[in-house]
Amino acid sequence: MTQKAQISEDCFIPMPLTASMKRIAQQFAREQPTPPRAQQVYLNTLAVSAVNNYLHILGVSTDLNASGSWNPSVRLGADVADLWLTGLGSIECRPVEPGALTCQIPPEVSFDRIGYIIVQIDQESEQANLVGFSEIPPTEGESLVFSQLRSLQELPTYLHQCRPVANLSQWFQGVFETGWQSVESLFDQDQTLLAFGFRDQPLGVVKRCKRIELGDNCETVILIAAITPDSDLKMHLMVKVSPIQGKTYLPPNLHLSLLDEQGGILRESKARDKNQTIQFMFRGEPGDHFSIEIALEDSSIIEDFVV
Repeated sequence: MTQKAQISEDCFIPMPLTASMKRIAQQFAREQPTPPRAQQVYLNTLAVSAVNNYLHILGVSTDLNASGSWNPSVRLGADVADLWLTGLGSIECRPVEPGALTCQIPPEVSFDRIGYIIVQIDQESEQANLVGFSEIPPTEGESLVFSQLRSLQELPTYLHQCRPVANLSQWFQGVFETGWQSVESLFDQDQTLLAFGFRDQPLGVVKRCKRIELGDNCETVILIAAITPDSDLKMHLMVKVSPIQGKTYLPPNLHLSLLDEQGGILRESKARDKNQTIQFMFRGEPGDHFSIEIALEDSSIIEDFVV
């Protein structure tokens, strides 16, 4: 082993492979159609469980049930080892064998991740060694090289700087990210009706709003998001910007843009004189990612969402 590899090994974070972790990994592996897929899912599950335990030690909130790696349909169709970090997004936990110095990243997880943690699975010693992390995947066709990974000591600071992601599907369970408030807490009854444009709300709709401050003069508007279940597992989505309590109109030239997961503009709209609201309505399905950008003059805010 090279000296550089030995230095990296000294920085590994060891986590035990508990009986509970192995039992869950075996359960997920038995669902797979072939032995190679079963082995990959087994290792993926151990890696995710080890990172989950480590992040709990750090005080980082996670949700295994919101992770693709804990979804039977996703596990069956893709090589995923993701862990959902509440309010932040998915981090990929890639398992490697002891002695490995690089790690390949499957194409299906080379996007839509806030980072990649490499986990060495040592089944003989019943231990998972967390090697390090990268914010981005390698260039297509290349591998992550361990000597170029960031130390896990930097992970808490990095996660603190990550842009939060609102998980809309969790809103149905009453789980809301920090900053998202009930509409009634920011609007009176008349403004609530104006903000949504209907008196009889659709059955099952969940709505939340967030204060957004823009520009040198701290112009404040309210971003409203609403999600309604549909019969074919898709969701009706609405995002809207309204003026704050006490104001009738939006600031002129306020821009609202709907972005795809790569940041490309899908739709955009601009407030003109005496616009009370601007909005987008569209449909999505679980797992879809999108962003909303609100811009005024040289100031802009981007809010990220996953259905």
